Amino acid sequence: MLPLEYFLFLQIILFLFITPGTPRIVIISYSMNYGVKKCIWTALGDVTANIFQATLVIFVIGSFISDHPLFLSTFKWIGVVYISYLAYDIYKSKPKNINSNVRELEGAIISLIAQSSFNRAEITLDLAKDVINKFVKNNRREVSIDYIQKVVSDYFQMDIETLQSKTRKRHIVQARQIAMYFAKKFTKASLASIGTQIGRRDHATVLHACKTVDNLSFTDKQFRKYVEDLNQRLTV
Repeated sequence: MLPLEYFLFLQIILFLFITPGTPRIVIISYSMNYGVKKCIWTALGDVTANIFQATLVIFVIGSFISDHPLFLSTFKWIGVVYISYLAYDIYKSKPKNINSNVRELEGAIISLIAQSSFNRAEITLDLAKDVINKFVKNNRREVSIDYIQKVVSDYFQMDIETLQSKTRKRHIVQARQIAMYFAKKFTKASLASIGTQIGRRDHATVLHACKTVDNLSFTDKQFRKYVEDLNQRLTV
């Protein structure tokens, strides 16, 4: 390899080294929050890894590529195919679980970058899915019985008092049963507590409501759509 080529490789590596990439941004952020001393080993590890990477590129990979231009061409096209595959795979795996606001998406991306940096792991689709699943689980909104009643009553275009009333009209009874069903599904409240909060019913009424919703979801297409729509609204 010619001295000029070594010099160009060195320039590129130094440019990449001083650029504030992901690891250095994370280190700066953590040092501002927790103090410089707590981040010194992370910083030293990052510097060591970059020096090792620079040495490897300059004296091993750079020399090999310079002596084997066919390898460079082959490696380049493999990279193009791999990036194209990743783009298609990511397109098929759109993050459906994070759709309420941009802040949640930003938080998931920051979490992904931090995981990759601290674990010295490549950002892959599997890692992204794992981080997003954990992020969504940790940030999922707590659903209360009051909130469930509001969502269900709004969906069926009635007020909460009507939902909780003693009337036996079929559409109101079904709305109340669905509210009890989701209260059992999304909260840790006991059957007795659910019944008390939804129209002062007993635990047996709640248990019957849950079984009715399960049965109608299998036999009634329109009723199943109600349940699916409300489930989607309550899990956003």
